Amino acid sequence: GLPPGGLAIYGQLRADYALELKQYNCHRDAVARLREIIAGSVAPRHYALCCHPEETITTWLTCLARYAGLSDEARRTRARSALNKFNRDQENRPLCWCAMEGWLARWGELFVEARLSGLEGTSADSCHYWQSPFLETLYRSPLADWAMMYQIRIVGKQQENSDFLDMLTDARDSIYRLGPALKPNAACCATCTWQGRGGKGRR
Repeated sequence: GLPPGGLAIYGQLRADYALELKQYNCHRDAVARLREIIAGSVAPRHYALCCHPEETITTWLTCLARYAGLSDEARRTRARSALNKFNRDQENRPLCWCAMEGWLARWGELFVEARLSGLEGTSADSCHYWQSPFLETLYRSPLADWAMMYQIRIVGKQQENSDFLDMLTDARDSIYRLGPALKPNAACCATCTWQGRGGKGRR
């Protein structure tokens, strides 16, 4: 058998592999769903012209938008409006445990679409504009302490422009890593068990 030190290393490597495999499967399933959506919602003639198997899905979406007559400026305007509306809908409202995973997934979808459209402030080196509303919402969630520490780390390293998608991935990882310790007992909604900093349940 392995010595104690080797067993600990093996356990950590196994846990890391399991997390990476889970992320890979999530991405693979998302790509499969996107392919199904495109195939089911795009006219066959558009699909044949714009969605060549050897090209990336990013290229597919760009070609489809161009063929449909949607200008780059219109895509950017639509992406900006979608992100702003998503933030307004959650503004000043606590984010409960049962909604966190879906909220993070939707944030990712909207942000990737905004980046693909070329919206200002979404490139890997200029994401600080969107970090603020993202972290502000997490301050009202079970990941409040994580959000605070993440912001301290960013400011401490002077990395205000660290890639937003990296931060989003870290937040998702924290749900799986910290989940059992974050779920409290008090109810905040009909299906959730988190009431926030001011609630009666433990955090």
